[in-house]
Amino acid sequence: MGFKGRDWTELAIRWSIPIDQNEEITLNKVDQIISSVMVDFEVINKEVLMDMREFLREFIKYESYKQPIFEGLMKVEEPNTFIKYYRYLLSQMWNV
Repeated sequence: MGFKGRDWTELAIRWSIPIDQNEEITLNKVDQIISSVMVDFEVINKEVLMDMREFLREFIKYESYKQPIFEGLMKVEEPNTFIKYYRYLLSQMWNV
């Protein structure tokens, strides 16, 4: 199943994280998985990194506010930098 690019909870669903009534709990669990992608500047979970990029690619198609920051993030190739800013922007990845 592909992403629809609607909001960050799609990542939670892909990674089998239950959606909690308290959005922050779910967001923290998603962030924990994202933060575990790299160890000592080496990508150890390429599947999660690919999911992140796939979701972002779809998100950009439907992003309501049309902010170039997400398009810029998609262009970041270096994994450590990409992950750092992805985590920072994760809670903003939702569409009206």
